[in-house]
Amino acid sequence: MFIHRFRKDKILSDREYKNMSILNMLRRKGPIAKTDISRAISLNIVTVSNYIENYIAKGLVFEKGLAVSTGGRRPLLVELNQDVKYVIGAGLTLTTISAVIINLGGKIIHSLSIERPFKTGDHVLREMFTLTEKLIRESGIATEKVSDIVLGISGVFDQKAKTVTTWDPVEQRHVALNISFLEDFE
Repeated sequence: MFIHRFRKDKILSDREYKNMSILNMLRRKGPIAKTDISRAISLNIVTVSNYIENYIAKGLVFEKGLAVSTGGRRPLLVELNQDVKYVIGAGLTLTTISAVIINLGGKIIHSLSIERPFKTGDHVLREMFTLTEKLIRESGIATEKVSDIVLGISGVFDQKAKTVTTWDPVEQRHVALNISFLEDFE
């Protein structure tokens, strides 16, 4: 799960590190030549080329054209296919529930927000999911193109119990929201 990859106690494998570095370069600097990626992240050109070819085969990257040459053969530019996958973020505050869908480049495709219902915590979670489903429908994005859903709920997360303890304005007390439907966080 996405959240795991960036925990401080999790060490990235060599392959994960290279993937993350190359994709981040493509996202930030693309379109870009493979040689420029290689120089910027200190990986040899063969390694970068192999990763890029794999991305192209998966539809994650496409060839954009040729760059201006400073001598020799003109380098091929590659670019991240920003619309191959999408990420949804849903957040809960004391007064609102908001959801947004973004592409891999960070561009907001669609967003929605509603007033937080003053009901039980479980009801509020169901409303978050209903809003997320509505967001997907209204955006026109195919469900299978959504790679991750990130929930933002303020409170204390209990990994073992799979709950978030947060303030419930209806009951005027702290309540534990059950999030056991999520993938295992281990």
